[in-house]
Amino acid sequence: MRPWEGRPADLAAPVPVLAAGGIADGRGVAAALALGTADALIGTRLQATAESLADPATAEAIVSGRGQDTERSGVLDIARGAGRPAAKYTARTLGHP
Repeated sequence: MRPWEGRPADLAAPVPVLAAGGIADGRGVAAALALGTADALIGTRLQATAESLADPATAEAIVSGRGQDTERSGVLDIARGAGRPAAKYTARTLGHP
């Protein structure tokens, strides 16, 4: 039996796949699209731009933050009332009180 030979996103077809996390520039978007994703989500990176409507203190925290300054938590989904199990679907955020 031959191993599957195709793009990873093709495994989910016909459901579109969205790439997210760690994409910070055009090369990352191009790589995601080359792997067959329908699009790419670039959220945090855009919050740190001069054009962002985010509070300047938030942008500065993002720019100066390091990987070890983050924590996994479900608090964002709880605050949004997402209705999914927060302990199962966590997000990485900068640590805060």
